[in-house]
Amino acid sequence: MPSVRVEVKPELFDYARTRCGIAADDWERRFPRYEQWRNGEVQPTLKQLQAFADQTHTPMGWFFLPEPPDEPLPIADFRTTDNRRAQPDANLLDVIYAAQARQDWYREHQLLNNEPRVPWVGLMALGMPPHKAAQVLRLELGWGAEERSRCRTWAATLTSLREAAETTGVLVMIAGHAGANTRRKLDPSVFRGFALYDDHAPVVFVNGADAKAAQIFTLAHELAHLLAASSGLSDLDPQSDERVERWCNETAANFLVPAEEFAANYIAGQPIVDQLEPLARHFKVSTQMILGRLRELGHLDWDQYFELRMSEAARIAALPKSDSSGGNYYNSQPVKISKRFATELISSVYEGSTSWTEAMRLVGTGKASTIESMGEKLGVI
Repeated sequence: MPSVRVEVKPELFDYARTRCGIAADDWERRFPRYEQWRNGEVQPTLKQLQAFADQTHTPMGWFFLPEPPDEPLPIADFRTTDNRRAQPDANLLDVIYAAQARQDWYREHQLLNNEPRVPWVGLMALGMPPHKAAQVLRLELGWGAEERSRCRTWAATLTSLREAAETTGVLVMIAGHAGANTRRKLDPSVFRGFALYDDHAPVVFVNGADAKAAQIFTLAHELAHLLAASSGLSDLDPQSDERVERWCNETAANFLVPAEEFAANYIAGQPIVDQLEPLARHFKVSTQMILGRLRELGHLDWDQYFELRMSEAARIAALPKSDSSGGNYYNSQPVKISKRFATELISSVYEGSTSWTEAMRLVGTGKASTIESMGEKLGVI
């Protein structure tokens, strides 16, 4: 029996290619017959089209449409123009949809169990001075200089801040790729993180493909979004014209590097370049963030700031890239979907309130054994 071949409009092939974000050199290797399909020289078989849809993370049914669908971002986009794309990235969309699904489940779970709202989310208005908002955030999280001082590394600091946020009721998800596919790496140049405001199920997502210092700032920035009852997607550009982003950037900077503590550690008269790394180690932030605080606190003007920032960016780019593995799956997976969420979900499964099928969908696995092993690691079973 001859294979069934499918006629697909060229613009639908274009849509799938742009949406998936696969690099040009990799594209040609993976889809050698693509140009022939697109130009109509030969039509793909149904099996070939299904494989193409799977590899480009495109719903199969879209290839039978008369034109590409309209697929807007489901949350506010606070990214700067350079990082916005006319067509949303499939990896980005998938992590937002997955986070929203977990948020929906968790909100319903909290309400059914008569759990109170998270008291501090939505507590501040954007007009509040950032240093005061940062003080409120430190107080509500119970996290500041003392807690930071116990952390020897940036990774430990990120863990400490994440756990403090989750203790108050925030679902913190930190992942470097979309779903379970490690080839679908999230690009920090596309987005750094996002916040999904809800008074019973607030969510923060941090791009785990970013440097640890950047992840710490992203987490603080997105927590500031929740403080101001704001949902949105961020790239954390210090020059952002968005009022919300500027306020969240400034609140995060004051939260992580308080002015009084900075003044006590900054040595006036000593060359700034010699102080960048010691100050970054002290506050567990990036050297570029230290430059930002120097500008905000009046030690640098804009021209000096941009000159030093460019120089520091070049220095960092020349450093060898660290090769960090994902670690043990059952230890890292709860962090990717939020430990708080994973604990409540698996407890609900064993109580009989949530089906195994629903739990596997929300976790992103096809195996019940994954739920069992994760539950054991979390001490749920």
